[in-house]
Amino acid sequence: MSNITISPKTVMPFIEPRREEMIKLMGGEEVLMREMSFAIQAANNNQVLANSNPQSVAMAVYNCALTKLSLNPVMNLAYLVPFKGNAKLMPGYQGMIKLISDTGIIKAVSSAVVYRGDEFDFIQGTSPEIIHKPKGETFKHSDVLAVYAIFVLHNDEKLFEIMWKPQIDAIKNRSETGRKDVGPWSTDYSEMARKTVVKRGWKSIPKSSFALDKIEKVNTAISIDNEEYKTVEYVKMSEEQIDRLLEKTINVVELETALSDESVMIDPEQKKEIIEKARKKVKGGDNE
Repeated sequence: MSNITISPKTVMPFIEPRREEMIKLMGGEEVLMREMSFAIQAANNNQVLANSNPQSVAMAVYNCALTKLSLNPVMNLAYLVPFKGNAKLMPGYQGMIKLISDTGIIKAVSSAVVYRGDEFDFIQGTSPEIIHKPKGETFKHSDVLAVYAIFVLHNDEKLFEIMWKPQIDAIKNRSETGRKDVGPWSTDYSEMARKTVVKRGWKSIPKSSFALDKIEKVNTAISIDNEEYKTVEYVKMSEEQIDRLLEKTINVVELETALSDESVMIDPEQKKEIIEKARKKVKGGDNE
């Protein structure tokens, strides 16, 4: 266990090399010092985080600058969490909603959890619709059936994303803390589930060039948030399994969409290889 305490004295040397950049990104030195104070406070309020590497605390503050998310405990936009012996910035559900809303490419975004006992149905096609009437009397993790997000575009068109509990838990179990049932997946399951479905739904939202810088902040926050989910070992398909998959492949776009699902834990490099083989197969056949 480290004897180094998390304090301005130990964190500041790691802030200094990027100090000017962070001040520019955050809009002032006062904001930088405030976020560093929030990070140090969060670290010292948690026994595990209190023994983190000070450099990781500084990196968390730098990620605050990149995403424009604050560690202010009152705002609940982002949190400092332990990750492999270090401190790490974790964007919260409210933080993800804020970043997406700030892009200006949608009018509203919301998410809800469906519990056992709720009336829930949805319609897809030309007039998609979600029907959800909460009736559940308990709100335990085991009572969660699904979670969904609704995105309202500026033309009032509504796009929605639904994930069932097995899909949510597949994502949860890619996280070391999730597999151990500790940390935010244990204490704030519904919030983590809602953030997960919002992140997935964001992929389908039409993007606009006028908001590229703000879109980049959303993507950066998602990338930072996904770091913990890269600790799991991915499955590698055999050549025979790949051949069988390709035999059934007609639409490469649909295959690519299916493989991009975060709950499909196939080795990322192998996913690329499968897509490339599928493209060659279709190009060389009659399905071009």
